[in-house]
Amino acid sequence: MALLEINAAFNSAFYIGLLLVLAYRSKWRRYFQLGMKLPGPPALPIIGNGLRFTTNDLCKLFQELKEFSCSYGPIARLWFGPVLTVALADPDSIENLVKHDKLCNRGYLVRKSIEKFFRNGLWNSDGEDWRRHRKIVSSGLHINILEKSVKNFVENSDILENKLKALGDGIIAHDVAPHFTRCSMDTIYQTSSRISIRVQTGNDESTLNKFTTTSDTALLRFAKP
Repeated sequence: MALLEINAAFNSAFYIGLLLVLAYRSKWRRYFQLGMKLPGPPALPIIGNGLRFTTNDLCKLFQELKEFSCSYGPIARLWFGPVLTVALADPDSIENLVKHDKLCNRGYLVRKSIEKFFRNGLWNSDGEDWRRHRKIVSSGLHINILEKSVKNFVENSDILENKLKALGDGIIAHDVAPHFTRCSMDTIYQTSSRISIRVQTGNDESTLNKFTTTSDTALLRFAKP
């Protein structure tokens, strides 16, 4: 009796799920039809191409995106579950896209990946919210204000130059990304908040580690939903 009840419950859940899928596909039929007209790799049921980019290594991810663009570009499609993602590698197509304000939004996948970190700030807002925030930020990025920060740019660039010179022995290869990250963090903090955190010259790695952890986690959430 228990087995029959389990089978009945399973069959009911299956048919209800099937009806929901059919209703969803009927509602979004044109959406799927237009998406499948674009060139792209074969997609698995339900998860689409979600397993294609499952790495949190930025270099490897960039290489995979480059190979994908060469194989299917300059305009290609990917399915992340039922979400259609169109990848553009053609400058003219990108120009036509960014000219339209209504089309330039973060998108569902990006917004969901970073909303836990940046909430509803400039990085994760669209439409009127983005325009209102951007207008406030633009006033702070006026050339007359940025000219006052040139001294900070020069000082932090000099520190970076000396750090790289110390590494440049012509024999051993070094990862320079952390050094550029530290320089950027010092420059941004000093310019935006007038606070000197001295990541380049100090021994405290906690600020850099927090930044790296945040960026890596956001990438991991995007690559491995």
